[in-house]
Amino acid sequence: MTGRCVRVIILGIWRVILVSALAGAVLACVAPAAERRTTMRCGVPTPVDPSAPWGRAVPLGRFVWLSVYPFRSGYPTKTIVKAQHPLRRRVTIRGWNCSTGSSLRFWYQNGSLPFDRLPVMAAKLHRTGTLIATIRAGVSVRMGYFMFWRSGLWKIAAYQNGHKVASAIVRAAAN
Repeated sequence: MTGRCVRVIILGIWRVILVSALAGAVLACVAPAAERRTTMRCGVPTPVDPSAPWGRAVPLGRFVWLSVYPFRSGYPTKTIVKAQHPLRRRVTIRGWNCSTGSSLRFWYQNGSLPFDRLPVMAAKLHRTGTLIATIRAGVSVRMGYFMFWRSGLWKIAAYQNGHKVASAIVRAAAN
């Protein structure tokens, strides 16, 4: 082989490496935020509030109680959201899995289930529902489901007018 052939081969290899590195960097930058997963520091679960009207309820600040039923793999987790006092402004709720940072989804549509048959695969729970649950001003109770697809700790946050006003750590666990 001549020196020119060796240079052409080496240059070709460098181009492949450079293009691969650039493609990886571009994909990492444009990946949707929902697909980027990071571990969250959540701490310990928020204690159950013994003054809550339905028991086993976790306070979400001084706004609402979250009465979270026991977790069952493959099933939406029934969760009743009850206002602690008459709400003058709407409260928006979001959630994340503490070990992956993935967003929690909610199903608050007339109390109906989103699936014809249960149990379902975890992936279905992970992609079914909305990324927020809203409690409008004047509404005292919402009955629906948190779409926990795995047991463990979950961070739930409440917002009013786009500002975080409270958070709680909920443990999704079987009885």
